[in-house]
Amino acid sequence: MSCPGKRERILTTHHIDRNTSVLPPASYTLTLDVDRKSDNAGFEGLARGRGENALIVAQEKKPLRFLETDHSHDSLSVSDSLTHRLSLPWFLKDISGLHYDRKNRRLYVLSHESALVLVSDPEGGWWVMPLRRGHSGLERDIPQAEGIASDGRNSLWIVSEPDRFYRFSRTTTS
Repeated sequence: MSCPGKRERILTTHHIDRNTSVLPPASYTLTLDVDRKSDNAGFEGLARGRGENALIVAQEKKPLRFLETDHSHDSLSVSDSLTHRLSLPWFLKDISGLHYDRKNRRLYVLSHESALVLVSDPEGGWWVMPLRRGHSGLERDIPQAEGIASDGRNSLWIVSEPDRFYRFSRTTTS
């Protein structure tokens, strides 16, 4: 899944494998024609949702919100009810990245302007992971965090500009 241009609000699906060297034509395209008059209403985060064909799309700001899409062979649904269910905290300034961990049922919301990651828990609460020096083992602030993902080994990955990757791992205490 790629987002060729957040201003155009077009999501495309491409089938790739280990032999892919050039991005093939899209096998599926979805245009979300929402709030086109806003000066910064582009989509900034994209994550797989709970269902097999579900996507969560984050609108960066003005307003901050989530759109859930679900498509099957014969239907497509788009809803912003997730925004209301999650009740984003007042201090969140923007959304710059998004990741849904299906195994742990947690939604990770990245904000570079607020310099934090919001993590939802299955009961509907939030906990905050600051991206500032002195927190989570950071020796300096993470500048302009723009992407977030997790892997199968309980590591959280954050990419920031310019060309920096950060890996956070859970540590066990005895």
